[in-house]
Amino acid sequence: MEPTVLLCAVVVILVAFFVLPVRRGKACSEKPCDHEVSRTPRDHVIIIGAGMAGLFAGRVLSDYFKKVTIVDRDALSDDDTGVASTRRGTPQGFHHHMMPMKGARTLDVLFPGLIEELFADGATQLNLASDFLIVFKGVRALNSKHGPLDLTGIASSRPFLESHVRARVRRIPNVTFCQATVDELLHERQGDASVVYGAVLRSKDGKDADLHADMVVDASGRRSRLSKYLESMGLPEPPSECLDVSISYCTAVFKPTPEQLAALSWRNFAAVPPEYVQANLFVIMAIEHGCFMVGIYGYGRHLVAPTDVEKLKVLTSSMLHGEVLRTVLDTWQQVTPFKSYIDASSYVKRFEKLQPGDWPENFIALGDAVSAFNPQYGQGMTASALESVAIGDVLRKHLTEHYTRDWCGVALQCQKAIAPVVAEFWATGATEDLMRPTTTVVRGPGPSSALHFRMGMCGGNACGGW
Repeated sequence: MEPTVLLCAVVVILVAFFVLPVRRGKACSEKPCDHEVSRTPRDHVIIIGAGMAGLFAGRVLSDYFKKVTIVDRDALSDDDTGVASTRRGTPQGFHHHMMPMKGARTLDVLFPGLIEELFADGATQLNLASDFLIVFKGVRALNSKHGPLDLTGIASSRPFLESHVRARVRRIPNVTFCQATVDELLHERQGDASVVYGAVLRSKDGKDADLHADMVVDASGRRSRLSKYLESMGLPEPPSECLDVSISYCTAVFKPTPEQLAALSWRNFAAVPPEYVQANLFVIMAIEHGCFMVGIYGYGRHLVAPTDVEKLKVLTSSMLHGEVLRTVLDTWQQVTPFKSYIDASSYVKRFEKLQPGDWPENFIALGDAVSAFNPQYGQGMTASALESVAIGDVLRKHLTEHYTRDWCGVALQCQKAIAPVVAEFWATGATEDLMRPTTTVVRGPGPSSALHFRMGMCGGNACGGW
């Protein structure tokens, strides 16, 4: 693969962070969880999942519903702010996350003042143009200290960012958190439509309770039971596309001394080799409190990155600019052990192709329940934030035009509003994935926009074995 091809893909991904729909939010509180069983409409929404997608949805939907209940199986504590506190429901939380400029601006719209709070509490302000040194075949890219690009974002661990966002959501007066799992939805047939009117919550002690609501939102991530929910209502899944990217990586946190930190000319370092081999890429990224997250990536099912430090040191001898990684491993303080993660697939569900009757009333899905991208590109949190904003835009327009909180037809409108947001991220990420010989197309109705874009860049089937 030529350097220009990779650099074009990188630039396309970065440029996607520029345009942002703006919408101002409100301040936010907390009250205990209760289970009501009345079928009387009371302007209530249930959100399944308290990850970033669920928190963004909770913030937006609190403007349109009198009561918001966010359900998650994990016990949630806002005191857990470090990488070591990664919870069971977000195993990927131990690894690299970043909120780039587009996501950071959305965060500031939804939670005014939060960005300043994050920086004050120790997050790193990162400019992808000046602080990120990308090396490809020995060539520096996007490391211009005096360039025109302003790609400032928030660099921190996932638990650090999530705990701050969750603390803000807790302060919204009409938002409640509840520890439980959701195995099934409450639904019924009304004419030709399937109508959702709540969910069955299973508490930690195994007891089930019906929780009724006017709307249910699935923000439960890759482990979503969306397929099961739709099957129980006799509805097909939306058309989808899936790529097997077979990426594996291991990550640990290191901390340099003040002298070592002062000597660095970068705050993030990525070395991309000319060929796709084991541990083909490593990234060193500043997070909070003067720490750095060190990640080694490999592609292909047999390329699981090792977690033993001594084995990683051996690998550095065959890696592009492995001496930088070796210095970190040898001389910086290791704060956490290495942990591995395997992420085999990227997928997108094509809700824009749905017709009335294909989707249940009063049910919305977003975040990784709708689409999941190669985590190497750092797209997921920003996509979830923009999807929540898109949902809010649909609800606001509905109330403006109809002056009613009868949500008939709104759920499908929300799914269709999410579709172009997802398509933008899918096109940029999948284009790069399809250049790798380790990527295979698992399913898809035909060439997607990503495939068309890739073929235009690569001259038909000239890239990545295609």
